[in-house]
Amino acid sequence: AGELLRGVADGELFADHMELQLLNEILSRPATGSFGVAERGIEAADNLVAYLGRVTSTLEQADLEDLLVIWEAAFTGAEARRTTLFSALSP
Repeated sequence: AGELLRGVADGELFADHMELQLLNEILSRPATGSFGVAERGIEAADNLVAYLGRVTSTLEQADLEDLLVIWEAAFTGAEARRTTLFSALSP
């Protein structure tokens, strides 16, 4: 059982290492210029909403308000309240 556990742990570490290498490769690629700044911002905002929607089943009101502050700083001019993530907040 101990050897199996070590094998699984080694496999997880290897998978984490490969994931980090892949992410580093993606981040170090030069931009292709196929998307403008506004389009990249919209895509980033959509990705953030999708991610947060999956990792947070329910958020406390205070946490949601804090996320809205971060959102507004990161995505100036983006309509945060139009997303499903922030729709529960009152205007």
